[in-house]
Amino acid sequence: MSSDQYLLLQTTAPVEKNGQLDLLDVKKSVAEDASKTRYTIGWAYYPARAGEHRIEFPSIQLTSGGSKTHRFYLPVKSISVKPLPVYIPSNMPVGKLDIEMKPVPVFFITNRLEYIGAQLKTHGVLSELVPKIENNLQSQTNLQVYPAAIQMTRSDGTGRTGNLVDINVPIKAKTTGIYQLDDIEIKYFEPTSGKIETLTYQWPKMLFISTWLIVLLSVIFLLLVVYLLKYSFKYLSAKRSRSRQLKAVRNSLVSARTVQELKKGLDLLAELELGKRNASLKSWHDKNDLEYEPLGKALYNASSEDIDSIKTLYLVHINRTHRLYRALKWNSSGL
Repeated sequence: MSSDQYLLLQTTAPVEKNGQLDLLDVKKSVAEDASKTRYTIGWAYYPARAGEHRIEFPSIQLTSGGSKTHRFYLPVKSISVKPLPVYIPSNMPVGKLDIEMKPVPVFFITNRLEYIGAQLKTHGVLSELVPKIENNLQSQTNLQVYPAAIQMTRSDGTGRTGNLVDINVPIKAKTTGIYQLDDIEIKYFEPTSGKIETLTYQWPKMLFISTWLIVLLSVIFLLLVVYLLKYSFKYLSAKRSRSRQLKAVRNSLVSARTVQELKKGLDLLAELELGKRNASLKSWHDKNDLEYEPLGKALYNASSEDIDSIKTLYLVHINRTHRLYRALKWNSSGL
């Protein structure tokens, strides 16, 4: 740890006769004391054979302010290496493998060079033994697979050395359809479990569409949008018109002073609800479970003595059925 945030640590990774020594990148982190910085440097050792190994680490040189200020010498490290099981082939990766798919678009265009990719993550695996996934990618009928672009970078974010292999596969389909590359299956030895594990990966299905089909679908989509807009406008216009008509009917019923004026308003209401002219008031009453007798008697007697109570019946029906008003507010003089 140091209060200097700009220290430079330098060392090497000498050749070891019994294995491979790889230098890890220097890491900086905030120490428990926030005013200080923790510097971490180290190596990864890949033993080539079983037995007792003595590792002699190189010295670490510290540079501060452009001047070499310190040199640290580490003690010799002795480790005991167990042999791999005899059934493990020499070319089988030893460590941990994982694979992730890169995002895939909704569709690709036929007869155009497209790309599909994945990332292979290895932990504790020698670079020489990193599986070459690109060798398993084969062309198919109507789908041409070109040599993959591979970029491998070292990553030790898990505390063990590893590699991040970025794979971009150029592909081109001749015809419209759904395609899928062959599955990936990699066997590796996992030292922690002491077992041979199998990493299986299934490429996603890819939809390829020709240009003319995209144009056709776009035209259909635009026509559908126009139709929906036209239908929505027509529906909203009809709804507004019906709302205005219903409001006019209600005003007609409210202002009615004679039974004949009341019947005229009810004729308009029946025509509006039944959707036909000259609708029978009796059938309209039956359909809405309304009692026709009070209106019938008033029409027969041509009397307007109890017209207010009759109007209330129909105004309540309008309010309940069409929900234009939350409450009916009127009085005997206003009705």
